[in-house]
Amino acid sequence: MKKIDSIGIVGGGPAALFVVKHLISENVCPETIYIFEKSTRLGAGMPYRRQGAAHEHVANVSANELPELPESFTSFIQRKPYKDYEGFGNDQDINEYKVIPRLVLGDYLEEEFKILLKNIRKMGTQVKVFTETTVTDIRKKEDSFEIVTHKDNVYECSVAIICAGHHWHRNP
Repeated sequence: MKKIDSIGIVGGGPAALFVVKHLISENVCPETIYIFEKSTRLGAGMPYRRQGAAHEHVANVSANELPELPESFTSFIQRKPYKDYEGFGNDQDINEYKVIPRLVLGDYLEEEFKILLKNIRKMGTQVKVFTETTVTDIRKKEDSFEIVTHKDNVYECSVAIICAGHHWHRNP
């Protein structure tokens, strides 16, 4: 198992989810992972939550194109059907080639992120999640980074990974 003191991940959307997935698959087990997310949810990202999508918006992928995660999308939908979305309810067959509604995909990614965080904790990593937290600066020190939040809290880490994705302005 490879050891790193700490990793700071700025952004808690799909990119951060896949960073954690990669750490697990490569058996990289930092002592601590800090995750800073400006919204209230991990995994969903801007395009897959209510602030970035509406009921009618669909993702640009179908379930068969999703990368492998702890639980398949089909299993997720069978366990937690979405009756308001055609093709994703109890009484209908799930079609892996159907594009996924963005809000449903956001819920799926959020749940998968929780599973991955639970798995990396089992490997011995302490995970510290800061939602509703904006990172205002990242400062390079000699052998580390300082991540500064909007509350002027400073977190030192060995590695800083920026996973900040979409930011859509609200212009009518």
